Amino acid sequence: MATRNESECIVEIVRKLASVLSGLPLDTELVIADYSEDDTLELAVEAGESCSLKIVPLEIDRPGRGYALRMGIKAACFDLICLIDGDGNHDPKYIPRLLGAYKPGCIVSPTRFPPLGWSEEHTFSHYFGNRLAVISVNLLFRSNVSDITNGFYLMSRRVWDYLRPESNKWSFDAQMICRALKRGVDIIEIPYYEPKRQGGRAGLKLSTAFWRIGGRVFLERLTR
Repeated sequence: MATRNESECIVEIVRKLASVLSGLPLDTELVIADYSEDDTLELAVEAGESCSLKIVPLEIDRPGRGYALRMGIKAACFDLICLIDGDGNHDPKYIPRLLGAYKPGCIVSPTRFPPLGWSEEHTFSHYFGNRLAVISVNLLFRSNVSDITNGFYLMSRRVWDYLRPESNKWSFDAQMICRALKRGVDIIEIPYYEPKRQGGRAGLKLSTAFWRIGGRVFLERLTR
């Protein structure tokens, strides 16, 4: 989990995660890679202790969601990895569904777009901007994905190591999906209804999304 200034919602999210993970027949841990000016990490650790959820707290030295996720995965102990955000957009109750759809060597990703899913965060510009990005990816990579920027993924460490996305910011998801498509990693999409974020604020503005995500997609198409 990558977090930045999520103190208003992190306790509830950790409690929801604890409830879901306690019902899984797996050993689990929550690695929190945090770059906050508030007490997000301290609150998360306290909530984890109260719920008997093992939390690995990690203070990172610079901002960037992609950077935080890479540092978190490096600190994680297990071979099965779930990437999840700390702002409430990713509902923990879907983790068992991700596991149910999982196949070795693939990425399982919820989709927020019809015909499978929807998001309470959709605005006109967000919806059609994402649609344009997805159409571009499907044309360039001859694929059939419906969501390239969700950020809520399940995969093995072997797949992660094979893809090795190095983007530090919000083009991270597009880079990972594009690399999966061009390197033959299957992407399994499941239906997802995304709730509104509970804390923090959107880190990507439409004015910068076009060149950050669009530029990343074209760069990945031009490279091996």
